[in-house]
Amino acid sequence: MRAKNIALIVVLLIGIYAMVFAKEKKRVIIKITASSIGDEFKTTLEQASLYMKDHPNVKIILYSLPSSTTDKLAYYLQLLEAKSGDIDICTIDIAWLGALAPSILDLRKYGAEKVTEKMFPRVAAAGVVNGKLVALPCWIDAGMLYSRMDLLKKYNLQVPKTWGDLTKYAQIVQQGERDAGNNKFVGFVWQGEAYDGLTCDALEWIYSNGGGTIVNNDKKVTLFNPEAIEAIEMAKNWIGTIAPINVTTMQEEESREVFQAGNAAFMRNWPYACVSAQSDKSKIKGKFNVGPLPAGKSGHSASTLGGWLLGVNKYSKHPEIAADIAKFFVSYAVQKDRALRTGRIPTLMSLYEDKDILKANPFYKEIFIILANAVLRPSRVTAPHYNKVSEVFYKAVYSVLTGTMSAKIALHDAAKKIASITGFSISNNNAMTKDK
Repeated sequence: MRAKNIALIVVLLIGIYAMVFAKEKKRVIIKITASSIGDEFKTTLEQASLYMKDHPNVKIILYSLPSSTTDKLAYYLQLLEAKSGDIDICTIDIAWLGALAPSILDLRKYGAEKVTEKMFPRVAAAGVVNGKLVALPCWIDAGMLYSRMDLLKKYNLQVPKTWGDLTKYAQIVQQGERDAGNNKFVGFVWQGEAYDGLTCDALEWIYSNGGGTIVNNDKKVTLFNPEAIEAIEMAKNWIGTIAPINVTTMQEEESREVFQAGNAAFMRNWPYACVSAQSDKSKIKGKFNVGPLPAGKSGHSASTLGGWLLGVNKYSKHPEIAADIAKFFVSYAVQKDRALRTGRIPTLMSLYEDKDILKANPFYKEIFIILANAVLRPSRVTAPHYNKVSEVFYKAVYSVLTGTMSAKIALHDAAKKIASITGFSISNNNAMTKDK
């Protein structure tokens, strides 16, 4: 009888061991969306491999989404509205949090505040919606001006301080380079295609000209005003003069390719483009500088504040592991690696004292000036309708740039549509006084 009991215990122990062993061998799969701009996807893939090396029971799968921010947001909305757990960790644009927050976990439950308390307070606050820490800021973005310093020196010019200066200098350099035989050369490239990237560019033109932020924090639609109309007309006049006709088909990468090939005097883009433009394959390595965008009638520059955060889908089957991976991707070592390899601006304050980063990215000294003049898209105040508001706005601007509508009519109609979408009233006051 005793032998049978011992045999039974042995069998049970073997069974328990087999179950534990099988559980340990089974790998948890975590799916993440990653940026496909520049070297971002490759970098994220290699960083993920480091996490998997230390966590052999976890397999991270990366998914690349379309380059258009508009298309990315549409995908997320469809995914989360379906309550799908197909993606565990979402790489989220700062402008989308208002719309996506209801479907994202509060990461304070997983100790994420220990990470965000080391970030710039304003940046850390970007991930908080209705008192919940729904996303971890991964990197900061801000619109910046790229200038060909060798050509400015050649034509005895300075970095433009105003949009008027840029228009004038771009024309001088463009004409000079074309006379020298480069018929492909243009004065200024930016993001002119009809998508949220155009919203970012146009908001910079309008806000720096004293035309407000489309919708202000008092829930007033401020878009239709003389300063905004003037700013959009200014951009329309660039096309075919200092900007190529096909600028209305350009997103970030298309404009970067023109500038990096040595065929533009100036470019508006995000910081990521700096690393690629400084690579050994770049024709302009060591020939350009990065700094604040020009000022308009307001007297100050304006850079649309961007940035990408990591949020954990509340429908994920493995929220604790997903949260741990999100914290890994915003850690000191990973953010440093990303900054050195992709030019992404870190969110941790201590990295701005890192000698390696400052040596590789000397333009970081301009970041604080740029952030001081940052302007936010009206994503929080218009949530959950921001994507519709942005679409109305960029389509209106696009209609002006392509010559199908005047700026006055386009912005007037856009203001009415935005008021209808949001339920807000249209302000008859000066836009700028309400946006401060």
